[in-house]
Amino acid sequence: MKKLFLIVILAIITDTVTTAQGSASINDETTSVNGSKKSVRGNGLARLKASEDFLRSNKQAKNVRWYDVPNGFFVYYTKDEKKGRRFYNSKGKFVYNSLSYQERSLPVEIRNRIKSVFYMDYKITHVNEILEEGKTIFIVQLTDNKTWKNILIHDDEMEVIKEYRDK
Repeated sequence: MKKLFLIVILAIITDTVTTAQGSASINDETTSVNGSKKSVRGNGLARLKASEDFLRSNKQAKNVRWYDVPNGFFVYYTKDEKKGRRFYNSKGKFVYNSLSYQERSLPVEIRNRIKSVFYMDYKITHVNEILEEGKTIFIVQLTDNKTWKNILIHDDEMEVIKEYRDK
């Protein structure tokens, strides 16, 4: 009786996930990192758990593609003007999310922090935003046409992690 109840619940959840609102969807096929295609049904509850989490947090995602990696899987997607990658472990638990975008999508308070005093004359050329365990980290690439810098911003700290000079 318990097995039958579990199967019915899983069927309802699967149906709910695949018909969830928004443009994100779950395909019956995934791609491994070496490019081979295989069915996602073999990953069972872990894939279902990850899919539910992804759909819940990314209802407006488009171009959704799932990929298997040795320690779990990730989903590549686009949302607004941002490119995202969301990683899950082999049990379907969220590990981290990475977004890549241009300056116009950078939160105003982060942009002001960068440009207010230290880098007024620099242009922000690229942003990577990483969400992990409730913490958000920004890696911002700046240039003044002579120098390229990667700035790490987390909590209340901002530090240069790489610098390249034109010779």
